[in-house]
Amino acid sequence: MDYSNNLSVLVGNGLSIAFNDELKLDRITKEVVRRISEEAQNGGDVVRTMQNIASRVERESVDPNTDFERLVGAFGSESQSLSYLNYLATVTSEDEEIKNALRASIKFAEKIRDNGISHVLEVIFERSHASVDKSEKLRNFVTAIYEKFSGRITYSNLNYDTLLLSALVNLYDSKLVDMGDGRDSRKKKIKPAENLKDIECNQLRDGEADFEGMPTRRLRLLHLHGSLTYWRTLDPEIHVKIATSALRELEPWAAMRKGEQAIRPDVVLANPYDKTEHITNHPFSLCYEMFEKGLKESNKWLIVGYSFRDEPVNSRLRKEFLSRNEKPTVLVVTFGQSPSRELIEQSLGWGEEDRISGSSDDWLIIDQGGANDMELRDEWHIFHSGNPPF
Repeated sequence: MDYSNNLSVLVGNGLSIAFNDELKLDRITKEVVRRISEEAQNGGDVVRTMQNIASRVERESVDPNTDFERLVGAFGSESQSLSYLNYLATVTSEDEEIKNALRASIKFAEKIRDNGISHVLEVIFERSHASVDKSEKLRNFVTAIYEKFSGRITYSNLNYDTLLLSALVNLYDSKLVDMGDGRDSRKKKIKPAENLKDIECNQLRDGEADFEGMPTRRLRLLHLHGSLTYWRTLDPEIHVKIATSALRELEPWAAMRKGEQAIRPDVVLANPYDKTEHITNHPFSLCYEMFEKGLKESNKWLIVGYSFRDEPVNSRLRKEFLSRNEKPTVLVVTFGQSPSRELIEQSLGWGEEDRISGSSDDWLIIDQGGANDMELRDEWHIFHSGNPPF
């Protein structure tokens, strides 16, 4: 099958930073810690515990980029604690004192998780915009990709923000399909919180067939670790996409902190060890399935702003890369010298034995100029055309 006109695009935090540097992970971490500290001045045990967690991250800081992972991992890992505590509550003896203690522990852990995650996502939501000039550059980036590849283009986004989503919707709404299922039969009215009005939203897609049934929409957008727009109801569990305009009006983050919410964000906020387990759950499992399909059906991979530190992502890249006798052409767009060629090679499984018979120059192009104006540089021209621009 001819996949020459298809493209698989993997997007990391570097893309968001290119168009809004307030989305740098260290800046998000700093603002989240500030808000938690401010809240703790008049808060109870929950926010004081959160402040202790945040303060410990600050004290033990080594790498600003890993601080974010450690902070959200500390909050996200509470879900693992909850699973274990719930299990203990079901198998414990008839001793009511023990059961009450377990229930209290579960409730406390839930509050820490929801408070922490609400602050993280609220900061990202407030910063999910680009200035006029940066928005134009993002549109140029998206347009260049669309115009140079006439087949299926699969965007796999590791960011929670809505920058890429907004650009694609504004330019190519009729050609785009994402996890939100827009069919009338999939619309759902939900009540985000007791004191908030019902809103209508789209349920998330259930499987690959929901994508394949839209052949005229050649752009796909997957949020591998969830999105600010992805939520799930608590009882029964229904996965939905809520429009950003509705989120601005509802401000569900405050409801989460008050314990009033009837919905919870559908995101993977966890440390690297727990992430592997989280992505086995819907909707992330479907996103990863479609990510793998996009890689398999493309002879060219564009990787932008990705650090190659996410093992679940690396393992999918490596699996597909190693399965091929003829390697895909890969363009890695980064800002500066990291990640190195050696790290990229290792992440994709290109080892010493491969270097004996050839060079990664045969398939790997590295552009260190960043996402801004990528489409104007020689590396992009060589990547999409196969020829140097002279």
